[in-house]
Amino acid sequence: MGLKPHPIHVITREEGSGTRHAFEKMVMGKHVEITPAAMVQDSNGSVREIVAHDPYSIGYISMGLVDPRVKAVAVDGVPPTRDNVKRRKYKLVRRFLLVTRELKPGLARSFVEYILSPEGQKLLEAEGLVGVGE
Repeated sequence: MGLKPHPIHVITREEGSGTRHAFEKMVMGKHVEITPAAMVQDSNGSVREIVAHDPYSIGYISMGLVDPRVKAVAVDGVPPTRDNVKRRKYKLVRRFLLVTRELKPGLARSFVEYILSPEGQKLLEAEGLVGVGE
């Protein structure tokens, strides 16, 4: 890139963010805090926009928001591809759970069935997320 030496601008999510919680747990560990000098943003989209326009910045976002303007970083030489995420080779993965008190017949069940269907999985993948199927 040919950039001259310059301080790195750290971009982080706000306290209480699920993305930040996952980053702190998986990357920072129990005894290391994100620098107080970090620029705090209230959305993954804001983090992406800052990193996309500032070549001296680094941040973290959900995989579904990565686009050609930012580059996802390989961990231990493993790039964050959908295949590596599905095969659990890429280590920085936060899985989501669908939860309900009871999955009775009706809209909630229909929604879950749709999400897990081939059509629903295709839609998730088209949005940049990683589905649960092969």
